[in-house]
Amino acid sequence: METGLSDKRFNIRMIVLIFIISFVFSDFIRSYLFSNLLGVTDYNAQNINFYVAICLILVVINQINNGAYNISILFFWILSALLTLIVLYKSSSGMWGYSIFLICYMIPLLILGVKLGREDLPIIFSKCLNLLNILVCTIFIVGIFDYLTKGGFQSFLMQQGFFNERYVELVSNGLSHGVFRYYSIFGHPLRTAQLFLTFFILNSIFNKYFYVKMNPLLISVITLVGVTLSNSKTGVLLSLVLILFFSTSKSLGTKIFYWIASLIALFFLLSSQLFSSTVLERVSKTSDDLSGGRTELVQAIIDGSIERPKLIGGGPGYSQIVKEKTSSEATSFEYPFIMFSYDLGIGITILMYILLFIYPLIKLILHRNYYLAGLFIILTLDVNSYNGLTNTGDFMIQFGFVIFLILNVNYYVTDLYGKKFYKIRWNYSKKLNVLYNKKDGNVLHEY
Repeated sequence: METGLSDKRFNIRMIVLIFIISFVFSDFIRSYLFSNLLGVTDYNAQNINFYVAICLILVVINQINNGAYNISILFFWILSALLTLIVLYKSSSGMWGYSIFLICYMIPLLILGVKLGREDLPIIFSKCLNLLNILVCTIFIVGIFDYLTKGGFQSFLMQQGFFNERYVELVSNGLSHGVFRYYSIFGHPLRTAQLFLTFFILNSIFNKYFYVKMNPLLISVITLVGVTLSNSKTGVLLSLVLILFFSTSKSLGTKIFYWIASLIALFFLLSSQLFSSTVLERVSKTSDDLSGGRTELVQAIIDGSIERPKLIGGGPGYSQIVKEKTSSEATSFEYPFIMFSYDLGIGITILMYILLFIYPLIKLILHRNYYLAGLFIILTLDVNSYNGLTNTGDFMIQFGFVIFLILNVNYYVTDLYGKKFYKIRWNYSKKLNVLYNKKDGNVLHEY
């Protein structure tokens, strides 16, 4: 009889709990609850997710004991963590600084090495996706209401003290100038846009490799309208690429129908008052640099007019110190690679990017799962277009969790039969998964 950490159900419970804490009760919501219910006013204390750190460490210990953890990931992680501690010590960050960096940035990377069993993945993926769909649909409906009431819901959140002072300033400024930008319960519009892209990606993966949980056309409409409400220029562009090239459906006829329907919906959206009063209005009110000054800062680094990142970083917040020495209107360097390079150093940043981006992409390409690779690249472009990953809170674990699911789907369709690509279909009559040969349709395995 299996008990304690050896119980395979332990992983399912812990991983679903990690998803709930980091997505459903994310840092933005926890900050509001902590400050109003518990009186915790320290910003970092509100954002550090001790619960996810504990759950994830227990999962990793369990996986290592069962020989189901990727040792390559563990090696790069240990090296990155040790170098990070050296940088933090050098910058005199203290124990609080160690805690912030380890829990917000380093420990979340451990989830990338967790390999799930073929029986566990469909259960975990389905449960997490159900929760994600409820969350996104709620944010979507509230966003439509907020747009129709000209920021009525955002005004309500400000009155309830949900937003911090900086967000109150941004929301008030946007509404007063007639530019709608959706600050949701999930946080900043760029983060909300990332949530809608994640919604599309995970639903499309589940529809393709398991069974259809949500209609592809509905997924496309929610994603495109949601990203438009969020007023993310990069998000709108990436959502169009997802809808036109990565929508999933069973037959060729259905694919053509969804593609045409998506194009029609896209035409009406781009011609609508919603699009003109959000994205187009914001573009018209910005300078020629649509990146908001970030490109100007990058050019300054290239020209050598400001200090360049070094092998060993200057510690937490050092990128902001360098930025303040410039005359740029940008609030920060924004791009995670640059900010991490200043704070932690180029060496640690490269190790982190190997874990987060290079290793997963190589795995997907070697297994010839190009559909998964394409979706991974789209999400990678989005998270690197703004400073989400460099913020304290749940940004890193949220992105890491999506990579974790993508990698495990990759293992799910290739481990048994090598690197050749196979398709999976859900057998409704028997309520089990059936793995088919992609070429001849013969059943290879069912469970």
